Amino acid sequence: MKKGIHCLLPLGLVLIVCALIGLYSGPGLMQYAFLPEGTLPDLQASMENVRSELPDYILSVHAVQNGASVSTEDGGKSQSDVVLYMAGARYSECYPQRVVSGRPLTYADVADREHSIVLDEKLAFQLFGDRDPLDGRVSVGDKTYTVVGTVKHTRRIGEIGSYAAWIPLSCANEETNCDVAVLTAVANGGSDMSVLFNSAAQNNLGSGTLYNLAKERMRATMALRLIAMVIVIRLLVIWARLIMRLGTRWLNDFQARLKDRYMTALIGYAAVRVLAMLAIVAATLTACWGLMTFFIQPVKVFTEWVPEVIVSFSSIQGRFWELCAEAAKPVSCMTADMAELRFFAAFLRWGVIFALIGLAMTLITRMVRAKRS
Repeated sequence: MKKGIHCLLPLGLVLIVCALIGLYSGPGLMQYAFLPEGTLPDLQASMENVRSELPDYILSVHAVQNGASVSTEDGGKSQSDVVLYMAGARYSECYPQRVVSGRPLTYADVADREHSIVLDEKLAFQLFGDRDPLDGRVSVGDKTYTVVGTVKHTRRIGEIGSYAAWIPLSCANEETNCDVAVLTAVANGGSDMSVLFNSAAQNNLGSGTLYNLAKERMRATMALRLIAMVIVIRLLVIWARLIMRLGTRWLNDFQARLKDRYMTALIGYAAVRVLAMLAIVAATLTACWGLMTFFIQPVKVFTEWVPEVIVSFSSIQGRFWELCAEAAKPVSCMTADMAELRFFAAFLRWGVIFALIGLAMTLITRMVRAKRS
């Protein structure tokens, strides 16, 4: 039993490392998930209004249809467990793909309404076997598409289907259904960008859910930041004591040398030690400034946490209920990237819990053994 409890510490550390790898391997995008109020052709028209409001941002919209059926033109082979991505312009700039053969969908495919399709490597093998899938013809619904490329694609936690395919959004018609649509922007700004992006999306695309993946990633690692802050403060206290002891030792040594030497003979000795101490203090202050910036960063990112007047109870109470209302939103749309991020965030929380319990039990066990001995 004791060994099992002690194993929680390494188990927790392993979970933390795996969770961090999963969190930081995802994209740092800004996404607005929504259900289109009209048809998909209407969605493309609405995107022009969004681009006019956000001309400096890299924007792309895509619709997702789960359980789509893709078959060869002759109907010989088919797969119905396919996630169909209907990609808009600049999709590949927001979601880079690892091309195996051919090419990804381009801006021209979307603009010219080319009936082109990109298959993931496994789906291409299921449909075409050992044959070259490029320029092959497949059917999706009542339309036929030409395969222009294959890409590497591993099923992600947030995806329902086992396979994936991509077609231009402009090829969708009024009868084409989708489970969710996602407006994406490359997150190269701060909270101001989130406000502008959310406002433009709501005004032109209707109600939806905003996700800043970089921000959500920071939210997921807040527990680690707090633990790191406690550890760093403790180490800084120890380091400050060591510097004080070193300074005291040098001062005592200098005073001892003054008893049998002239001051002029010790100028070089004193200058070297003073400069060394100044360098140590400067490096320490620089490190403290960097650490302080790192730990204060969430306050700058999560501006919604900070009340307008920090010392006003009514302001604090108002901000609290605003956060509660946002968390209690009855309907929210989910993206695959956000579902994956939440999975690894839960993984990280359990890792932290296991590691802390394991560390506490290890320390308690050592204290009990020390008292017995």
